Amino acid sequence: MPRKERQRLQYIDTAKGICMLMLIFGHVGILPDYYVLYYFSLPVFFVLSGFFLKTGVGGWSFLKNRVNKLLVPFLFFYLVSYILFYIGMSLAPDIMSTEARGLMDMFTQRQWFNGPIWYLLCLFWSSLWLYLICRITTRVDLQALVVLCIGSIGATMGREYLFLPLMIDVSLSALPLLFIGYVVKRLPLMYPNKYDRYNLLVGIALLGLVLVVTWLKPYNCIGFHTNTVIGNYYWTLIIAILASFSVMYICKSIRQVPFLVYFGAYSIVPFSLHHLIYRPLIVAFNSVAVPYPLLCTALVTVIVSALMIPVMVKYMPWSIGLKQIIK
Repeated sequence: MPRKERQRLQYIDTAKGICMLMLIFGHVGILPDYYVLYYFSLPVFFVLSGFFLKTGVGGWSFLKNRVNKLLVPFLFFYLVSYILFYIGMSLAPDIMSTEARGLMDMFTQRQWFNGPIWYLLCLFWSSLWLYLICRITTRVDLQALVVLCIGSIGATMGREYLFLPLMIDVSLSALPLLFIGYVVKRLPLMYPNKYDRYNLLVGIALLGLVLVVTWLKPYNCIGFHTNTVIGNYYWTLIIAILASFSVMYICKSIRQVPFLVYFGAYSIVPFSLHHLIYRPLIVAFNSVAVPYPLLCTALVTVIVSALMIPVMVKYMPWSIGLKQIIK
């Protein structure tokens, strides 16, 4: 990516870095069990992923890109996770607190040994659906209508507890969020402009709007991992979009923090590894009575994840989508 393009998109990486930290802290159990915080993690990732989606290429080129950047990393981390699962079950089954059953879990259930990587597979499918829609029609209004209909089908499946393997049903529910990111990337306001001095004000206003809407319309949420729809699906989308824009505008207004930019730019590494890091850490820290075990677990998880980034980039770039396997 050209230097100018890289610089103007650093606030997106900052947003991803912040959301990645929230995801880690949330999974470890430090953040309060307040459902509003959920909107500032995974839904934001879907919107930001749409920001980088390019559909103006041939079908084979697009498919290769998605396979190399999403499917190959998913399969790599999935296989590594289940190798660790089988080793753990053979050596210390008593401390293996998991609902995972085996390598076929992605076809039979939602609970995987390395749960967070479901996002990679889901994003792979959602990207394909959006590409097909954009190839069928270039009219944004028709695209939006089709996307919303597909999202509604996915949400209905979630309400009726209809399960599709490989996160296909989840990819339907999440499609509108990906589409929002894909559409707004065309807006000049998402790039440096003369109104940037109002970014912080806009971000805070949107954040306040999220709090007001969630207060007026409580208990609207989608557990994308399980495709569990709580409350009204459409209100959930509205809140998630507002939360995403609030994060982006706040990040656009602040001075870029190198660590957050770095952590966000390579968020696929902590995203795919943090579950494998923090789970044994919790057991270890609790067994030796470490003060503030959850905080220590979260901090060590962040540090180890960050240290793994240069290792993966240098020695296994294909495993995080930086090098093509299918050419």
